[in-house]
Amino acid sequence: MIEAVAGHHEPGLLPGRALDTAAAVHIADALAHEVRPEFGDGTPPPSLNRAYLEQLGVVAQLERWRALARAAADAAPAPPEPAEPSALAA
Repeated sequence: MIEAVAGHHEPGLLPGRALDTAAAVHIADALAHEVRPEFGDGTPPPSLNRAYLEQLGVVAQLERWRALARAAADAAPAPPEPAEPSALAA
């Protein structure tokens, strides 16, 4: 699990080539940022490693996963509004 979280931005550098935890975290993270960029932390969003997904043989699933991510994002509550600077000082 630690390896999957640590390497999810570059899963191709991890050992093994399977639809495992690292692949799932990589895909979910990229799709979450794609469908709800407002939840990001201001850093550039991760992109899907298409070559890696091709090696896994899952590219054909990508549009279905993208649709599921959109549906989940649409059902989720709106992101919280940023706190006012004066409220942070209190």
